[in-house]
Amino acid sequence: MNFWKCPKCEREFSKRNQWHSCVLISINEHFEGKAPLLKKIYNVLQKEVVKFGYIRIDSVKTSINIGGKSHFLSLFVLKESLKIDFILKRRIQNPRFTRVRGPTSHYFTYTLKLKDLTDINDELISWLRESYNLRNK
Repeated sequence: MNFWKCPKCEREFSKRNQWHSCVLISINEHFEGKAPLLKKIYNVLQKEVVKFGYIRIDSVKTSINIGGKSHFLSLFVLKESLKIDFILKRRIQNPRFTRVRGPTSHYFTYTLKLKDLTDINDELISWLRESYNLRNK
């Protein structure tokens, strides 16, 4: 894959001169002062999504963004949970979602919170795989 690399922060993007923040922090910094379970949840989720194919992880000031050619998953480390956002082309009704936005540009953005390792199940992984495939054709 040919990516444009920002000369300042060296992050890679599929679009030349992609707007972004160059403020990078380590993944561990996101979890400082948070419940140790949250880092375990993140590690299990990361282990699952790398099975999809080529994956890049960008840890920026506000979030951890995961993608291949394009980001398909954003994680926000909160005090008691991991909030995740991902997109799909279809509308899903499910009580797990704390927010659904869209459609915008033919996509729906789904938000849910992960509070326990059992929240990472086949249903979630199938949605994330669908999002990965959508964003990384």
